[in-house]
Amino acid sequence: MDFRRNLDLAGVVMIGVGFGFVIGGWVGLRGQDSVVEQIPYLASGGIGGLALIGVGAFLLHLTRQARIEREVRDLGDRQRSLESTIDLLVSALSENANMKVSLKAAQSARRRSANGGSLPRLRNATASGTEAEAEAVGASTEDR
Repeated sequence: MDFRRNLDLAGVVMIGVGFGFVIGGWVGLRGQDSVVEQIPYLASGGIGGLALIGVGAFLLHLTRQARIEREVRDLGDRQRSLESTIDLLVSALSENANMKVSLKAAQSARRRSANGGSLPRLRNATASGTEAEAEAVGASTEDR
């Protein structure tokens, strides 16, 4: 068994035993008429039972808190992994988009040169498709 699981089990057992002590103290206290005779039942059953309940609840809290912290750490690791994957995808897509823009500009330049027009002057090879086409159109109209 796992250490945390043992602490969880110990906490549950301590809470159960503590409630047993409180109930046993109450049963013993109920049958005594004198306050002097009731004090031992109160001290052993009531206070001891409450102490066991408190320690058991504290152990349960510790194990649950450790489990939550572990899950948060795992979620953080998964988030970082997903962020790096997204970064790789974005860079791959942007490289692909830049290649498409360059390809479009080269194809339009080839068409213009085949039709007797001059080659366009592209200032920014990594611009978006509309900007590259606008620069190519602007360059070809300037040369005419």
